[in-house]
Amino acid sequence: MGTVGFEPSKPEALLVRPSTERFIFTSIYPLGLGYLASSMERAGFSPFIADVGNRGYKRQDVFERVRANKPAVVGITCFSRDFARTRQFVEELDRHLPKDVPVVLGGPHPSALPELTLEQIPRADYLIVGEGEEALPLLTRIHHGMDDTPLDRVPGLVWKDNGRTRRNEIAWPQDLDSLAPVDWDLCDPRDYHGEYIAHGSKRSPAAILVTSRGCPYQCQFCSVHIVNGHRVRRHSVDYVMREFEILHKKYGFREVRVLDDNFTTQKSYVLEFCEELHRHQVRDGWDITLSLPIGVHLQTLDEEILDALKSVGVYELTVGVESGSARIQKAMKKNITPELVREKVQLIKDKGFATIGLFILGYPGETKEEMERTVRVSMDVPFDQAHFHTFIPFPGTPITMQLQAEGKLQEMRWEDIHFERFNYSYTDFSTGFLQWMRFKALAMFYFRPRQFWRFVTKFKSLGQMRFITQKALEYM
Repeated sequence: MGTVGFEPSKPEALLVRPSTERFIFTSIYPLGLGYLASSMERAGFSPFIADVGNRGYKRQDVFERVRANKPAVVGITCFSRDFARTRQFVEELDRHLPKDVPVVLGGPHPSALPELTLEQIPRADYLIVGEGEEALPLLTRIHHGMDDTPLDRVPGLVWKDNGRTRRNEIAWPQDLDSLAPVDWDLCDPRDYHGEYIAHGSKRSPAAILVTSRGCPYQCQFCSVHIVNGHRVRRHSVDYVMREFEILHKKYGFREVRVLDDNFTTQKSYVLEFCEELHRHQVRDGWDITLSLPIGVHLQTLDEEILDALKSVGVYELTVGVESGSARIQKAMKKNITPELVREKVQLIKDKGFATIGLFILGYPGETKEEMERTVRVSMDVPFDQAHFHTFIPFPGTPITMQLQAEGKLQEMRWEDIHFERFNYSYTDFSTGFLQWMRFKALAMFYFRPRQFWRFVTKFKSLGQMRFITQKALEYM
């Protein structure tokens, strides 16, 4: 993790995840900061990742570090749910940080609401919208007079220019292999246990990785495209195999959980990927398997893809169903139907996979009867697990902008943009009713004897069971 007061031979780039809230998502390796750190290292800086709330790192450690070792830049990642804590962190940081050190914010929230973020966090000198591996090193060099590129050439940059907010076009990196790979030594992935505990991985320890960025689908409630765009860009199979080898041979991981937004969108890539991984498993004795905890699109699955995934040890698939109502699925632009859900999930089960369904209750315009139909579909279709969430208006998504235009969403508490907290309603139903519907859905699904037994026997350790039980209570 590094030592406070360490004097690097090169200017330091301090990269911070400031959240201190101990929820599931914050116990997971900060992969985005890992990529940024490698890009800063390649550009001639000495990166340091300060993951507040994890790995024993505290806010005060960050403040001591900036006093003892003046960084060249402080980059801070921000999710909407963490906005209030991020703003407080920046205000506290400002008391310790020299004024000539730039503060740069990035991540989903600044990408969705850049002008508002600059207004509400005035100490932030710059924002980077989208992906920052190319923008942050260039911006830092420009700020310190190491590069004479004009600011308006920095992709995705947002900044104040004589009181006027200026915003550059996003230019997503097209060749992902050209980016610096994660230097896992900068932030040891073995210090993180969330990949195994929180998601119920079959094998431990489990690491996380992405093989692609972007999602081609148009789901109206999803914010993925705000940071990564709609066009899918992929690492080569050889590149990903090198990452698998490092995680397995050097760090001892036995499972890699691929967090692509939609891993199965390109059939030829999936088949090549699985063939190469299987070859290493058999020929080179790699005792490592692949898992896909993020929802895959049902339309992309067929027998050939499922057989390929089975060959490399994939044991369960998570699929985004969202609603049991064809009308709501169409409103969401999910591009699926309840009939397709039944057909594909049965195929998945026939191939020997466990299945997890993702569902949304209380989507704008949804009726009580349609919510109840969603619960019935979750029980009628052979799902092993079901995750029920109430609708969340992520900033920058089409449905959120529609609600704002209709005057139904005038003020947001960003800390409510959270899967594990519930005190909001943006539909015609009350908060209490939606909370009851979610509790009812969970009870009806999991309190069936067979489902309850499957859920309990899924845990591989007492620690995992204790963690999930605690999160279930928070979730309720």
